[in-house]
Amino acid sequence: MTPWDELPCAVVITAATGRVLDVNSELLILAGGSRESRIGASIEDLLPPAGRIFLQTHVWPTLLRDGRIQEIHLQLSCADRTRVPVLLNCRLGAHLGQPAYYWTLFAARDRHRFEAELVEQRNLAEATNRALVESQRFIKAITDAIPGLVAYWDKDLRCRFANKAYEDWFGRRPDELLGVSLRDLLGEHVFGLNAVYIEGALAGQEQQFERQLTKADGSIGHTWAHYIPDVVNGEVQGFFATVSDVTALKSTQLALEEAQRLGQTGSWSWRVDGDRVVWSPQMYAILGCDPKAPAPSFAEQASLYEAQDYARLGEQVGRTLQTGEPYTLELRYRQPSGQGGWLEARGETVRGMSGQITGLRGTVQEITQRREQQLALELAQDRLQAMYETTPAMLHSIDAQGRLLHVSDAWLACLGYRREEVIGRPSADFLTEESRIHSGQEVLPRFFATGRCDDVAYQMVTRTGELVDVLMSAILERDEEGQPVRSLTVVQNVTLRRRAERELAKEHERLRNLIEGTNAGTWEWNVQTGEVIVNSRWAAILGWSVEEIGAVTNQFRAEIAHPDELPLTRKLLREHFKGNSDAYVAEVRLRHRDGHWIWVEDRGRLITRTANGRPEWVFGIQIDITERKRRDEVVLRLSAELAEQHELMRVTLESIGDAVITTDAAGLINWLNPVAERMTGWLSSEALGRPLLQVFQILNEETREPAPDPVAACMAEGRIVGLAHQTILISRDNTEYGIQDSAAPILNAQGEMLGVVLVFHDVSEQRRLSGEMTYRATHDALTGLVNRAEFETRMLRTLRQAQENDSHHALMYIDLDQFKLVNDACGHAIGDQLLQQVSKLLADAVRTRDTLARLGGDEFAIILEHCTMEQANRVAQKICDRMDDFRFVHEDRRFRIGTSIGLVPVDKRWSSTAAIQQAADTSCYAAKEAGRNRVHAWFDSDAAMRARSHEIQWTSRIESALDGDGFELFAQRIECLKGQAQGIHAEVLLRMRNADGTLVQPGSFLPAAERFHLVSRVDRWVLSRSAQWLRNLASPERIESLSVNLSGQSVGDRAFHAWACELLAQLGPAVCSKLSLEITETVAVTNLADAAVFIEQVRAAGVKVSLDDFGAGASSFGYLKALPVDYLKIDGQYIRTLVSDPLNDAAVRCFIDVARLMGLKTVAEFVDKADVLDRLQAIGVDYAQGYLLHQPEPISGLLEARAQAVT
Repeated sequence: MTPWDELPCAVVITAATGRVLDVNSELLILAGGSRESRIGASIEDLLPPAGRIFLQTHVWPTLLRDGRIQEIHLQLSCADRTRVPVLLNCRLGAHLGQPAYYWTLFAARDRHRFEAELVEQRNLAEATNRALVESQRFIKAITDAIPGLVAYWDKDLRCRFANKAYEDWFGRRPDELLGVSLRDLLGEHVFGLNAVYIEGALAGQEQQFERQLTKADGSIGHTWAHYIPDVVNGEVQGFFATVSDVTALKSTQLALEEAQRLGQTGSWSWRVDGDRVVWSPQMYAILGCDPKAPAPSFAEQASLYEAQDYARLGEQVGRTLQTGEPYTLELRYRQPSGQGGWLEARGETVRGMSGQITGLRGTVQEITQRREQQLALELAQDRLQAMYETTPAMLHSIDAQGRLLHVSDAWLACLGYRREEVIGRPSADFLTEESRIHSGQEVLPRFFATGRCDDVAYQMVTRTGELVDVLMSAILERDEEGQPVRSLTVVQNVTLRRRAERELAKEHERLRNLIEGTNAGTWEWNVQTGEVIVNSRWAAILGWSVEEIGAVTNQFRAEIAHPDELPLTRKLLREHFKGNSDAYVAEVRLRHRDGHWIWVEDRGRLITRTANGRPEWVFGIQIDITERKRRDEVVLRLSAELAEQHELMRVTLESIGDAVITTDAAGLINWLNPVAERMTGWLSSEALGRPLLQVFQILNEETREPAPDPVAACMAEGRIVGLAHQTILISRDNTEYGIQDSAAPILNAQGEMLGVVLVFHDVSEQRRLSGEMTYRATHDALTGLVNRAEFETRMLRTLRQAQENDSHHALMYIDLDQFKLVNDACGHAIGDQLLQQVSKLLADAVRTRDTLARLGGDEFAIILEHCTMEQANRVAQKICDRMDDFRFVHEDRRFRIGTSIGLVPVDKRWSSTAAIQQAADTSCYAAKEAGRNRVHAWFDSDAAMRARSHEIQWTSRIESALDGDGFELFAQRIECLKGQAQGIHAEVLLRMRNADGTLVQPGSFLPAAERFHLVSRVDRWVLSRSAQWLRNLASPERIESLSVNLSGQSVGDRAFHAWACELLAQLGPAVCSKLSLEITETVAVTNLADAAVFIEQVRAAGVKVSLDDFGAGASSFGYLKALPVDYLKIDGQYIRTLVSDPLNDAAVRCFIDVARLMGLKTVAEFVDKADVLDRLQAIGVDYAQGYLLHQPEPISGLLEARAQAVT
């Protein structure tokens, strides 16, 4: 048995990695399992998934920073799959001479039990001296983890033990309190207040009380003290004191009491055993009892209620104690002073640990005023109902939900219902559908806004289905908060009046139609006498009134007629009189009163003849057709113009570069322009009348499925529509054209569809160029594989598919084991050949549907879609086997290249692609650690442990290197390509020195530095050491420029800006003029504002600035206007294939032009071929850097190497 087995709480001891070193018996009782199964496992196995995440993201970082945590609420995952809430505390200590973490776990319900058992443990610990030392050490660690005050005072009231919380309250460390008197610690005033409790504890009686104390920082706190006597062999040796901070609880209690006072609400509790009752202060105030007296028992409360109400209360309490159901009652009470009233009583059960009912608790609220208002309201409602039922008018009232509350007898009589048939029904049930719509859309919104409506016309429906026309006027009643309560409506029956109005309106409508329908002047002509009778309209057409025109003669009619038309008019009349026509009809011009000519249509018919057969009376009408004549003239003119425009449009459409096809409303072709004839292979005359798709055959370029018919879509939707993307046209001779088009409807003035015009043009070349650019943007230039950006896009698509369809896929991370050896031994160009051969080997091992990507350097990734882990494991092992057999040959050397593969399932368990890639990267690292050239399949239990252990290892190594100068500065020269440079240009590179003397490349430790925000410290180290090296040079004039790289975190960190500016000020202008800071283009654009400010600050000190990796991340040169840099360092992806890739050559020349325009110098990176160097000189690059020109070396040798080169 170990000392911590005697502790009354669960204890777990772990290493810094989380591996369990030991547990005590309480832990096994709480969580289950055996000591053997727990030791060696991870502490995360004790927690559910959510607890593990919280442990990784919050607990471990806090422990690493502070060395302890306190009072963390988590759930413990037990062996029987149950979960127990626990309080978690932890401190850094030592176990068997090694650093270890001591975790104490308290079941939340057992915290007070632990305090009592702590006293018992104290007594047991004194049994032996040997156990005492060990127990004291562990008890101190545990009590220090408790947030409250814990101490032991002997019978002389001197401190024998105190936990760390005393330092927060009294400002004195626990070791400083040993032997200190309790009186001296508390002060005379507080000691005097506590004296009675101290004496009680020394008398062997447990004490609990509340006290207000002043903390060391001067703040006031409320505490709850618990004194537990320490009795040995019947004699009190002292007492344990535990003091909890209840300041927040006290504030809550005071706020609750104030809320009860304002709301006239009191609270109470009652324990059945002993009939013990506790009242809040407001309970005493409501019932008028003395607050200093104890609360009356339940039996004694009979005098406070009316006898009948107390009996009801007793019955309800008994029922609640039996059933456990809560209750609410309204009771009449009477204070001892005689004043009475109403209160609302609420109660519920209180249960003990075993679930048995031990008592009741609840509230009472004074409701006398509310009760009186309720009675008054009920009386008013009764009176209102009586008024409704007896008034002779049609009345109804409606609640806020639109249901009928009251209706008058006249209302019922009119509609033929009984009262019980309508009360509670929606008032809209008695309206016609049209009236309901009118009410909902227009009347009710205005009614609720204004609170009234007047004489709104509705139609109601009687019980027999008859329609009743009504006018409704209503007012709206609102509550105190402005919410609608009810409305009162007066209804007028206007059915008879509406019926008469409708009949009269119909008669007026018929008369108006008759008058407006003729719109003609009438005339009667006696051929024998020359008498003419006209109506007022006839005179009005000529601009006269009947009174003004006087007697009309046939001579007058001849005088106002146009002379050119008189012969024809007379001829028509003669023919009619002869019986050669049924009527006389002529369109003639007459002179208006104003002198202008008007057109009229003159119609007449011979009605009677004389006895000898001569024409007598002719009746006719005359209609003003002046406007019609004008419209006819406009139509004729517009027709001529339209014909001219049509011909112009035809010539235009035959001349433009776009193809045009028009169809009729049925989708049949009626015209093709010459471009359309050439692209479809059909002549316009051949295509006439054919269905569109017979001539215009279009397919999807990728699927080769027929593309949707744009003309049909245009006709269906009545709007302009375009073709789907990637559409191709198949001509009559099977030539393919990539096309873009739009189809627009041809509508007449009434909006009716006349046909469709389809316009399209050949985009084959643009699509080819776009496809090539897209390919370049999504594929690696060296291997032709998918690049990182496209890989992450496909990875995200695959994860979404897994989450939405519950499908299963797999992801491989592949790292070449010996690539660096080939690169270092043979150069980058040969390394590129190796990458190309490996890419082909990997492509042969996977399906064409799978995604094979090069992520960068010698890292590859494969997405295996719809692939189980078992199948993926076989594919991964096949790749390992093939790579094991593969030998890379260069000249007379053979290299064996292996692969380390991390394999991860891709399913719906993952929340993000970043998590999947992290797991794959961890698994790949695990494969390397296990011996390389193997597959490591990811599984849940090892991912977090390996990732954390790996990352913590790097962080500790980085911090050690920073503190102990474990980094070394290297440098690589930058050669001038235009003439002879005055001094050396070089870039500072960073290496980490291993314990065995080997060097670590920055690619190994800088990712961890960035992840844990150590990279700014690394930047400070490099910049300060580089500046120191410059300042210590014996011949500083030999250095013209020394470039130092800065990370994105430093560029965006204002604290780093301040530090750097202070350093540069200390260096002085002479050193600053030789410094150059390199910031990558991506970092600069991402942090454009911070980068611009920082660049201006350092350039003001004389430091030059280079924009590194130029061309790698930005899509526009516009940001250069905001960044006043001195050099552009062109990204190596353009330089490596400069000679073989014309697009890269064009891009570099473009960069040079931009640099010249802005007065900047250009630097080319990764120059490792002579022909590349020649091309850079030819196109005008200013500087070059790469393995061809200089291998990186320690910075101390930079001047020596230059001197040897000059010699």
